[in-house]
Amino acid sequence: MTLKGSCTGSGDQQDFSKQTILRNDGPTNDLMAVSANSKKVIIEGFTLINTTQNTMKDATGMDASTDTGGSLTLKNCGFRISDKGLDITGNSGKMLIYNTLFADGGTGLAEADNRTTVVNATFANNTTADMTGTANVYNSVSWNNTDQYLPTGNNNVSIAGTVANDNVNKGPNFVDPLNDTKEKRDYRIRPSVQLLNKGNNNLYLNHVVKVVADANATAIPATEVDLGNNARLVDNAIDVGAYEYEAPLQPIVYVKADLTGTADGKSWETALGDLQGAVDLAGLYALDHETANGYVFVHGNYHNTGSINLTLGNTKVYGGMNDERSDEALKDDFSNVNAVVNSLLGKRKGMLEATNHSSLGTVTISADGVIDGF
Repeated sequence: MTLKGSCTGSGDQQDFSKQTILRNDGPTNDLMAVSANSKKVIIEGFTLINTTQNTMKDATGMDASTDTGGSLTLKNCGFRISDKGLDITGNSGKMLIYNTLFADGGTGLAEADNRTTVVNATFANNTTADMTGTANVYNSVSWNNTDQYLPTGNNNVSIAGTVANDNVNKGPNFVDPLNDTKEKRDYRIRPSVQLLNKGNNNLYLNHVVKVVADANATAIPATEVDLGNNARLVDNAIDVGAYEYEAPLQPIVYVKADLTGTADGKSWETALGDLQGAVDLAGLYALDHETANGYVFVHGNYHNTGSINLTLGNTKVYGGMNDERSDEALKDDFSNVNAVVNSLLGKRKGMLEATNHSSLGTVTISADGVIDGF
């Protein structure tokens, strides 16, 4: 049996960035109980929230169990704001959980034994623990949980809550994990030293793709998507956690407002809409390439009233652009970066000539860099 959420209404298409929400604010202790018995059960695209205040029993998003010969697969799901997000109440069969978020509750994943496999999960802001039990966990991240039992090794990353989220070197760099409204917290990632490209492709291939899709697969397929419905593999290495950053590591990144569709930062047509993410991406490129700079070109239609932090060195951000094109395309090996940058800057109009201007709110610069044209 397969239970599919996040459906778009067009055939069997799903958009996991638009989760099907199952929520209980009343007296129900267990929002969903799943007993796979000896059958194969697959659940995709649901976020479970259980906020009941019944003090006699924990409010649980899902109670799950399997019998010998049975299996339960949870794909691209979320367990949030519950005393226990997912509680494994009995398990003689196998469970596979991947591209899944456990956040803002008590214990994210409870009592999972070694018949449970967890791949590319995010555990964050849980007030009791990220997880309990002995599950096999791979490519996953834990941050700011009161107790953190995420196993070491297997490309897992455990980050203490004392490390600021937006510390690009040591933190996870989630988009908005501390919003006062828990339902609005956003655990998509911006580029960070700890998570970007730090997963292991073979762990995902062996424990997910070969199990649920193609036993003979030799690579992660392009059709595989993360919890945000973006490609699960964007660069050469998979990112850690439930979400993949949408753009690969590159020396020149374009930013423009009001675009829809593919966003990889490689051109004005596919520009990123998040300046902070672009700045962090360019900074990480410079960090990984000694003596190199990272460049961000920002369209004049981009206006940011929030804060921008430039925390990695050798990052140069130029605003006031208007779809200018370089005289030569950036080569795949990035050997002509300087020529492309000089061509773009040579075509940029001055502040008095430009018909529109990029604007920023608060800017914090704590490393060598340039911010020009805002």
